[in-house]
Amino acid sequence: MGALRYLRAVIVTLVIILWTLIMGLIFIPLTYFFPVSKVYFIVKCWAFGFLKICGLKIEKIKEIKDSFQTQGQIFLFNHQSFIDIPALVWALPGVIQFVSKEEILKLPIVGATMKRVGTLALPRRNLQRCIELYKKAELRISAGESFIIAPEGTRGDGAKILDFKSGPFILALNAKAHITPVIIKSTAVYWPKKHLIPCVENWGGELKLSLSEPISTHSWTEENRKSQMETLKLDFQRTYNRL
Repeated sequence: MGALRYLRAVIVTLVIILWTLIMGLIFIPLTYFFPVSKVYFIVKCWAFGFLKICGLKIEKIKEIKDSFQTQGQIFLFNHQSFIDIPALVWALPGVIQFVSKEEILKLPIVGATMKRVGTLALPRRNLQRCIELYKKAELRISAGESFIIAPEGTRGDGAKILDFKSGPFILALNAKAHITPVIIKSTAVYWPKKHLIPCVENWGGELKLSLSEPISTHSWTEENRKSQMETLKLDFQRTYNRL
């Protein structure tokens, strides 16, 4: 039985890779002829297919108001697993640009797809370059674009919310952008951190995803930013514990 489960996990991984390559090869050329917003449904289809291949569905705990779907804002989420990405792409409204580490853009097809979508890729060891990219992101948010960022800066193990990094909050403060917390649970159960294949013991199920009301940052200052970060982290943990 253990061998069959392992084989299933390997096959699922190979199918996901093939599905990702196919959808990427469809999406990338189309972005040279049409606006990304017009062909982003292909990315949504990829996300939906990814989840289906893994036997997963999303229980969305709360919808965000329609009035916020057309405004540039920052979505913050707790990062646990590879599965977070397709889950968020499928669940969140509109075209969302991720903020990721620069190395991901070097992956064949995946990197090119992320570039065409508008991913903000940060070189972790080049602080000055990161500051420059965040400045550009401020202008993009002002123009109506939205970004999704993992404030923990890395994947957790699903046990608790990790400490938040300052970068996303400095961006939100400078751009005066609303922050929408997105708390996701159970993805680490199905595809844990540092695993190249899905968990052999767990197959199929339901992911829980909570969208909180957008938080205005207009009253934030550099002096109260850290306390706002800590308050938001505690809110994340409370919501996570309830899911």
